[in-house]
Amino acid sequence: ITRLINAVDIYVLVSMNPDGAAAGVRENSKGVDLNRAFPDFTTSDNRDDPTGRPAEVQAVMNFQKLHHFKLSANLHGGAEVVCYPWDTQADPFPRLNLIKSLSLEYSRRVPYMWSSTDFPQGIINGFYWFPVDGGMQDWSIYYRGDLQVSIELTNDAWPPYASLKPLYL
Repeated sequence: ITRLINAVDIYVLVSMNPDGAAAGVRENSKGVDLNRAFPDFTTSDNRDDPTGRPAEVQAVMNFQKLHHFKLSANLHGGAEVVCYPWDTQADPFPRLNLIKSLSLEYSRRVPYMWSSTDFPQGIINGFYWFPVDGGMQDWSIYYRGDLQVSIELTNDAWPPYASLKPLYL
């Protein structure tokens, strides 16, 4: 772990949507679901340009452009599964074996995911679970080359603060 921390830049964005988190809703204070507000290569909203997007999305897009991430995960609540791309189309992800392998490596280390009766081996393709247009995961991969998965940590979309620590151990 020490070698990893010394050799790799690691960034943690605690919340892209602090307004929504405080209110216990998906949308920001302007009523926008930020995980549906990124450019999407399969729709007419396919320009990789932050202009006109919510401020939170603009900030993430600009930050990621500066740092050239190669691997990342976004954390959610509402299920217990690792969700891999694509979210917006049925076509197989070009690096499917790699992204499934990374997803399985994570779920294998989380017993409640690995043994899931809802998601075999604790993983699922996003499109076949529920399609999402404008998601950060597909945008990060398609426009930035950042292999990203979504990790749904708990069935509770808004877990009590006291229950968070075990999710990160």
